[in-house]
Amino acid sequence: MTALIKAWANFTIAYRLPIIAGSIALLLVALLTGKNIPFDNSTERYFVAGDPTLLEYDNLIDLFGDNEYLIVGFEATPGESDIFNADTLRDIARVSDFLEYHEYVTQLRSITNFQFIHGDGDDLRTDYLIEDVEGLIGDAAAIANTKTILNNETLALDTLITRDFRHTRVAARVEYTDETSESKVQLVQDLYRFVEEENLSSDSYILHLSGYPLAQERFETVSAEDIAVLIPVMVALMVLILFFSFRSLWATIAPWLVIACGILLVQEIQGYIGIPHSTVDSGALAPTLIIIGIGITVHILLEFFNYMRAGFDGVEAARSTIINIWRPAFFTAITTAAGFFALSITKILPVREFAFLGAIGSIILFLFALTVLPAVLSFMKKIPSNTIRVLDAGFISKITQKVPDFTLRNRNRILLGGLAALLFSIWNIPNIIIDSNYVTLFKESSQTRQDIEYFDDVYRGMMNLDIILDSGEEEGIKDPVFLVQLDEIETWLQQRETLGPINSMADYLKEINQALNGDDPEFYRLPSSREMTAQFLLLYESSGANEDLSDIKDFENRHARLVVPVVNMQASEMQAELESIEAYLDENYPRLQAVITGTMALYTVQDTYISEGMALSFLIALGVITLFFITLFKSVKYGLLSIIPSVLPIVLAGSFAGWLGISLDQSAVIVFAMTMGIAVDDAIHVMSRYLLAKSEGASTKQSIARAMNESGRAVVYSSIVLVFGFSVLCFASFTTIIYVGLFGSIIMTLALVGDLVMLPAILYWVDGNEDSEDAKLAPAT
Repeated sequence: MTALIKAWANFTIAYRLPIIAGSIALLLVALLTGKNIPFDNSTERYFVAGDPTLLEYDNLIDLFGDNEYLIVGFEATPGESDIFNADTLRDIARVSDFLEYHEYVTQLRSITNFQFIHGDGDDLRTDYLIEDVEGLIGDAAAIANTKTILNNETLALDTLITRDFRHTRVAARVEYTDETSESKVQLVQDLYRFVEEENLSSDSYILHLSGYPLAQERFETVSAEDIAVLIPVMVALMVLILFFSFRSLWATIAPWLVIACGILLVQEIQGYIGIPHSTVDSGALAPTLIIIGIGITVHILLEFFNYMRAGFDGVEAARSTIINIWRPAFFTAITTAAGFFALSITKILPVREFAFLGAIGSIILFLFALTVLPAVLSFMKKIPSNTIRVLDAGFISKITQKVPDFTLRNRNRILLGGLAALLFSIWNIPNIIIDSNYVTLFKESSQTRQDIEYFDDVYRGMMNLDIILDSGEEEGIKDPVFLVQLDEIETWLQQRETLGPINSMADYLKEINQALNGDDPEFYRLPSSREMTAQFLLLYESSGANEDLSDIKDFENRHARLVVPVVNMQASEMQAELESIEAYLDENYPRLQAVITGTMALYTVQDTYISEGMALSFLIALGVITLFFITLFKSVKYGLLSIIPSVLPIVLAGSFAGWLGISLDQSAVIVFAMTMGIAVDDAIHVMSRYLLAKSEGASTKQSIARAMNESGRAVVYSSIVLVFGFSVLCFASFTTIIYVGLFGSIIMTLALVGDLVMLPAILYWVDGNEDSEDAKLAPAT
């Protein structure tokens, strides 16, 4: 490998101008020809092809078509008795008309287009509840008659309007597409624009917007808005850190050529492979690559300046920097990539894609950092006096110079503190909670979250479970026995506190039966024969009803569907609810081959996959990185010792979260495996310099002093970059990204303490402080 490194260094210096020109050309080509990467955060995209849960969901779509709803709610203000006032009725009608004729809406339910079923002699009629909104406004008798009708409409009460008439909602069934969420995003943005342009607001009502399409649009739009703000803030912060760390324009500007090339090339790969953006990568990938890029370039800059201060010219300093730092830099890139790749064992597709892009990005940044950056720095004639001053007598230099004595004097206390942290972590591991809740992805102050909670409170659920029941034959749903079972299941479900009201085919048939018998409530019951059921359905279809029941029965009349609203809850609670429903159906109705699916079921399975993958991805990352350490240092002992200060912060952060009762979700899985790879980077540099000094006969204290002098400052600088870089993500709009920033900054801070304090204390404990001239250890670099 030594020959390869020297050849690499010689090539880089010999072709430094073409390398710089090529990198600039690459930037221009990527900017001018890069593919537009779509955003697709649909629930089904989170599953790999062939996943059983996804296949069940696809079957739901095949049988019943579109299954997602955009919801607009109207809530009467405290000064109004109900929603039957002029402003509210007019705006309900305006929203209903807008959505009903939108190209991406396939069906609409609203009180302004609701048809109630009633009899007219031997005929069945479906008439509009409200024929003319303007005619209804101000007509007390007409409003009273409307309320009377509604009080007897089981198909509208609690689903379309509440029993006190203070809340109503418009539900737009949205066209399903499995390739992209673009149409849903467009629909929601059109709705927002309509509300703004039409000035939909009044003292008579409070407007609430929700539904799964809206949540998806918020994920995409707000993520893009976050990136547009957070990336410039992060870049500005990194620029300030670089400038105040080195007081050099070269050191401040040159790293950005490396980072820009790395990020753009990763995006080029993402575009050509066809990986769409999701909430996983859109908010975290670019900031993470910036952080990694700054981290590796800081080590190169300090190494280069050390050679310049030793009297080397720019060319030789750049060449020597490559030779001396290539091996540890390579292994830091490999371990970082390993941390990302460990995430790929999860069954969640966007996490796998993020893992791939992050791993590729780490390697690409290494390649550019060890070519482009030395090529640029080689043109430097002399080191600025301000740079020399800050490196020799700066605050960070003073800290690293005191580390050897401090850790020697306090090694027992440090080791006891580390042991206490380890025991605390082990003790709290059983308390770690892996759980998620789609509502908590939004901040508490978010209007989207508040509206979701509103629909949960008023209608007992904004999201739905879908239960498919198989009668076993074509036209089988007309069998009275099947209908009785369908009705029993619906009744049982509606008795559960976590589930909302359901409208099934059984409800429609009972309404029709009552209507054909003089609207006598005694006949609010199911038909008694297949023929009667067929007659009822034919009469209903002939009545001109605007609801064709295609969303609750399939074309062949074999399958029936129950759309079950479910209140928001933790995924673990939802899993328990699903298991209870499944057990009830399997035990009491095994012949119906019930399948529970829908968006909430998909979300719950995602959480199961997260729980299964979190520990495994962490262990895989730990195992792979440990093997790399042992290979790099050519020692099992030092390979294992180097892992301790990098792993302990991650375990401690997770255990502390468990102690505080904080649930760990998808973001925690990402950040723990990812930071495993990043946190060990500095340990590699410190241990490499320590072992190099030991191999040359230095004592433990002298070796630690050399490691701190040559790598300690870079460790501090890069850790500052990592901590502040991750901290910027705490200002994101979604908790997924916020937790990446929060846990990332905490882990990086603890890892810095581990590398500067814990690792030297461990080395004093293991190696003592005797002279080591007879050391047998082979050179580490």
